[in-house]
Amino acid sequence: MRINLKETEILSTLQNRLDNAEKQGAIAFHDFTDLDMMKWFLYERRHLNQDNDRTEGTITEYKRELTIFVELLLGH
Repeated sequence: MRINLKETEILSTLQNRLDNAEKQGAIAFHDFTDLDMMKWFLYERRHLNQDNDRTEGTITEYKRELTIFVELLLGH
């Protein structure tokens, strides 16, 4: 099974889900799937100054390592 971690457009959807959870008093990330969590980890922006955020090279490497890890887990 191949996982797809390339969809950055999902971030606004994930952010809306987090906002709704906060409004409802629910635990953050309560309805995120494992794949949602990996995408959030890879692509969420942590800093207002983008120079302090992850580089594309770092994201690519994280994505490669996460993909290998998940595929090995699913294969065994």
